[in-house]
Amino acid sequence: MSEQGKETAPGSFMTQAWRWTRRVVLVVIGVPITLAGLVLLVTPGPGLPVLLAGLAILAVEFSWARNRMQDLRRTASNLIGRRAATPEPADEPHADLESEPTIH
Repeated sequence: MSEQGKETAPGSFMTQAWRWTRRVVLVVIGVPITLAGLVLLVTPGPGLPVLLAGLAILAVEFSWARNRMQDLRRTASNLIGRRAATPEPADEPHADLESEPTIH
């Protein structure tokens, strides 16, 4: 086997180093974005999209993140579906708004 064949073999040092480097880079990018999404869920801001973006980055390498992302997307779809299925309240005039204000 040539030297070049050894470098690209599945168990070679370079392949393992590349996998670990890729994993570290994805964690370094994905974890802060996911944490920012969690913070934005309870503060003003686009929490769910940021959280999904962080999980999508982590899902490239980790199956647990892929599963959580699918769960969140399913939950968001259900919430949107319920909101769309909820009838709008009827526009009924309120008696207290139609009366003239009284000055005492």
